[in-house]
Amino acid sequence: INKEERKNKAELIAEPPGKESKAFLQILEYEGETPFVPE
Repeated sequence: INKEERKNKAELIAEPPGKESKAFLQILEYEGETPFVPE
């Protein structure tokens, strides 16, 4: 996944907070990113 795709996915997933967003944030953390945590 390139940075742009990842950013787009993060934005899409951040819309409805839930299992999907948490799973995606865990993936970013695993990849060594510092994810933006939606409120």
